[in-house]
Amino acid sequence: MNVQLMFKKEEDQMRKSIAWILVCLFVAVLLGACGKQDTADPTVNSTYSISGTITANGSGLEGVTVSLCTSATVTTDANGNYSFLGMSNGSYIVTPLKSGYTFSPISKSVTVNNGNVTGQDFPGSLSIVTYNISGTITANSSGLEGVTVALSTSSTITTTTTDTAGNYSFAGVTNGTYKVTPSKSGFSFSPTTSPVAVNSGDTFGQDFTGTTKSYNFEKLAGPTIWTSLRRAIAVDSLDQVYVTSGSTIFRVNGSGPIIYLSAADIAAAIGGGANASSLDIPSIDMGPDDKLYILEKTYRKILVSDGLGSVAVHRNLSDISGFPALIGVIDYDNILLMNLYDGLWFVKGSGNSLLYDDTLVLGGTSCATQDIAVQFDGYFAYLPGCNGSPMVGGYSDGSGVGILMTTSANVGLGGAWYNFSAIGRNSTGGYVVNIGGKRIAHVATTGQYEMISTQPELDALATAMGEGTFGFLYGVIAEGPTGNIFVASSTAVYVAR
Repeated sequence: MNVQLMFKKEEDQMRKSIAWILVCLFVAVLLGACGKQDTADPTVNSTYSISGTITANGSGLEGVTVSLCTSATVTTDANGNYSFLGMSNGSYIVTPLKSGYTFSPISKSVTVNNGNVTGQDFPGSLSIVTYNISGTITANSSGLEGVTVALSTSSTITTTTTDTAGNYSFAGVTNGTYKVTPSKSGFSFSPTTSPVAVNSGDTFGQDFTGTTKSYNFEKLAGPTIWTSLRRAIAVDSLDQVYVTSGSTIFRVNGSGPIIYLSAADIAAAIGGGANASSLDIPSIDMGPDDKLYILEKTYRKILVSDGLGSVAVHRNLSDISGFPALIGVIDYDNILLMNLYDGLWFVKGSGNSLLYDDTLVLGGTSCATQDIAVQFDGYFAYLPGCNGSPMVGGYSDGSGVGILMTTSANVGLGGAWYNFSAIGRNSTGGYVVNIGGKRIAHVATTGQYEMISTQPELDALATAMGEGTFGFLYGVIAEGPTGNIFVASSTAVYVAR
């Protein structure tokens, strides 16, 4: 992205002055001649005045330079008043000018005709002069796309994102002191933040260098209060992890695991004689409201929980036949539901509707390790879960789907057999993906990806922990707001920090 060189404040004012003089001359030409005397007038040798008041915010504005196109200038007094004396009959252009102010109109045409001309007033307003802050973020000597860059003061935060060349820019910045801070999952930056002082000029070269972050895996919990876990995981705004046995919801944090919702809690919320032993929870997701949304398949409900032991029915799925398998939450009123052998449904308060049928969701909905992750803006990524099937991206407005990434073409981990085993929402945009139980990657909504370095790598972790594999039916993945990556097997939860 080319950054346009901006003139300094004084140069801007000079350009404005030149522009106004040109306007003055142009209007003068249209009128005939600036100050041209009417020689037919018997009082032509008499002299008169042109006067007025210039204000800002209802008060007189002192120090405004007022010019005529005769090159005569005067300056307003403490009350904003000005006056040109000794004026002959003729036509004139009156133009006010004061640095940091704009006036409406920018000039006035005045005709002196045998008398004084009064009331040539101009209201002015303080111009807010703004500037740019810009820079480039690189990694391995190349521009790094998709970095979230925050511009902050003590009370405000504005963000932008680097383009394909790693460039970013903030426009409309006023004089003051700011901090610029980059962030992107899987990367650390040097410097971590940069103070910037804007003082009547643009600030260029606020550059950062990104380095791929190396994560270290450790076991977080399990098996302790559960025997086995289903293929479902969610993370809240405090980096607390939620997993399920299929009937009970557990919450895991630094203090260890607890029962967050018992089977009895969930059955009671469903009501109608629901049996706790018959519950079947295949999928959970965290919404932007930090509430936990729960798909229950036996009784065909989506439930919502806003706290320990608190749960209620949120949506009824009785009108959707088939096998509800996965949910992805956009917001409280908009949830995507993947229905096996059927397609992707939109579940709303106003009713449920089929968004994409099975033929439109590339790869279908009938394989073993499918998964879905939904951004809060409605863009979703779906893993069909078949051997060698691609990662599919699409829009919840029904405008279409397409391939985001393929295993064999993009990653090269040994051929098309390797699946995308699981996917999770990345809190800074895009997705975190378990590739075949071997590696982890961040994938942007554009399909661009970066492999994540972990110690040990995912397949080595499985071997070391006796998990067998984090591929196929295991290894669900999620990423917390701190950038920590969580992986759950059938018995335990692991964190890469």
